[in-house]
Amino acid sequence: MQTIDEIRDLVDIELLSLAGGYSPDDAENNMRIVNDIRKSVKDMGKGIYPKPEHIAEVALATNGNLQMRDFLLGLRIEKDIAEHSFDYLHYLGLVLKKEICVPIAAVFSTYIYELGKKDAANEVLVEILEVNPTYSLTLLLQRWFANDVPTETMSEMAEQLHSAVIKNIEGGAK
Repeated sequence: MQTIDEIRDLVDIELLSLAGGYSPDDAENNMRIVNDIRKSVKDMGKGIYPKPEHIAEVALATNGNLQMRDFLLGLRIEKDIAEHSFDYLHYLGLVLKKEICVPIAAVFSTYIYELGKKDAANEVLVEILEVNPTYSLTLLLQRWFANDVPTETMSEMAEQLHSAVIKNIEGGAK
């Protein structure tokens, strides 16, 4: 079995090979990535970890397209995969370097917060801000966490956003 560092190196190679290859406006590709994410989350439940190619592609997509990032927010409410979404995002966070993981880490912090682990969620935000002090979702979450918003707000936000995000991604692929 490969170590996290070995997998991270493979992901870095994939990121280099995909550099400049992701287009946020390629609706069919975005829909394919969404379906690949769903499959990878489901596979996590079977003990099958995402391949470096997939991890690199998700990192590029979430950095290049807010709809793709917001899709990850809603994984927690998707039938058949919700229970594995935390593990999926956690794994991506372990494998990706901080610089490329900002959107995924911001989303992951909402999962941690929803579990009531507010200090751990704040620690994730602090790490993100060290890498990108102006990332808008992180700044919003920092205000919410500081104001001690109820933990269920995270899933409520996901529910409100998810159907619109899916419609936008699917609508663009037609």
